[in-house]
Amino acid sequence: MATAKTATASSAKAANDTVSASEIEANIKRIREDISALAGSLKNYSAGKGDE
Repeated sequence: MATAKTATASSAKAANDTVSASEIEANIKRIREDISALAGSLKNYSAGKGDE
């Protein structure tokens, strides 16, 4: 099962810090992977519910 990832001191930025395009791209990639994992989990959950 996928687990939520929380921001840590090393990955969290203050609102006034600058963020590079590569950081944004990396975050978008991570979010897409998280959404994909969530979709897979929901599919497996739904399949299990159909057996009940």
